[in-house]
Amino acid sequence: GIINYADDKNIILQCDDGSGGVTPYLTLDGSAGFTTVQKKMRFADNVAVTLGTGDDLSLFHDGTNSSITNSVGNLTINTGHSDKDIIFKGTDGGASITALTLDMSDAGKAIFSGNITLSNGGGTSPSPKLEFFRQAGVSSYIQYDVANKILVVDSAHASGSISHKINGTEKMNIGSDGNT
Repeated sequence: GIINYADDKNIILQCDDGSGGVTPYLTLDGSAGFTTVQKKMRFADNVAVTLGTGDDLSLFHDGTNSSITNSVGNLTINTGHSDKDIIFKGTDGGASITALTLDMSDAGKAIFSGNITLSNGGGTSPSPKLEFFRQAGVSSYIQYDVANKILVVDSAHASGSISHKINGTEKMNIGSDGNT
């Protein structure tokens, strides 16, 4: 093996950088007590990056899909900087989207860019479920008023109404004047 017996000295793995010179790629820092990586590391498909003595956390890519797996305890995603958000992004039909923002400056409020569907506990059937969605430019909310023990549904439009439907058929409509 490669061993450096000198106190507080390093082992530096260097290689040609493509321009005729050499560049450090990996440093075993004896004085600081850790390893630094100066260039990108690429892991082949189907090779996991694992952390922990028992491979407790792994990052894995199989050539098509990627996963993060935690085998013990909680998996905590933490932004350590004050008031900085946790943002989940993706691509929808070729367009980049922000699917979910956890707003740390507002006590972790979840901001979804699209509709919210609460399904039937992980089953494959589409019902029963509860959906929350909005139309562009329309403000409305559902809130439980703990002090008065009432559910408030507000359409936030002076001329709007609240409609109660069962299987798509309107059973009750409360107009902006309060009449049903």
